[in-house]
Amino acid sequence: AWISVKERLPDEETAHVLLRVDRIDEQSTWDIGLYEHVDKRWIHRLSQRYSCTVTHWMPLPEPPK
Repeated sequence: AWISVKERLPDEETAHVLLRVDRIDEQSTWDIGLYEHVDKRWIHRLSQRYSCTVTHWMPLPEPPK
């Protein structure tokens, strides 16, 4: 289930997560990224090219075996 960034952020041990991203120039979309606790910022592909805000996140599923 999606978790609001207002409710809580991923733990420091959590690597990559699925993100719900609001882009200023387009509709909402998703991306994969991580939250950097030291700098208190999200790092993901879209943030390198667009103005956007992460609104929700969810853990990635376990990889296949």
